Amino acid sequence: MRYIILNKKITREEKKSRKEYIEKVTNLYFIPFEINDGIEYISIPSLTDDCLFIVGHNIVVNDYLSKNYIPESIIVIVSCRFRINTNLKKYKTIYVSYNDRGETNYYNGMEWNLHFYISKEELKLINSSGLFIDRVKKCFRMVNNGKNTREVGQL
Repeated sequence: MRYIILNKKITREEKKSRKEYIEKVTNLYFIPFEINDGIEYISIPSLTDDCLFIVGHNIVVNDYLSKNYIPESIIVIVSCRFRINTNLKKYKTIYVSYNDRGETNYYNGMEWNLHFYISKEELKLINSSGLFIDRVKKCFRMVNNGKNTREVGQL
């Protein structure tokens, strides 16, 4: 599993807090690696979940997804709406954080001892139980052939 934060100005506190967050929601250990547009956390073992969890502004996320090979079959995107490449939708299962208006609601994570702005869906994820992928299906919207649908059993 990979967890990518696309932000060139990520602080040391945010890096630490994001690592703690993803380790808590997945029950996996992650190693951080600096990348051009931010930071990438790779789980140990890396093949535990076939999932890319990516966070960033819609333009940067779109650019990353269009210019990089994505081997994972599941992509979870925390961003506002953007046009998702047809090939990506055709061959991947994609979950997004945005609502019907294309917006993602963010909150100051300090209220939850997190040193980053966190989306409503990420909060639902951290407060849910069960297998990680099952919780993603409950907390995020699935994109299917260009249509957003909510998985059954939403929180």
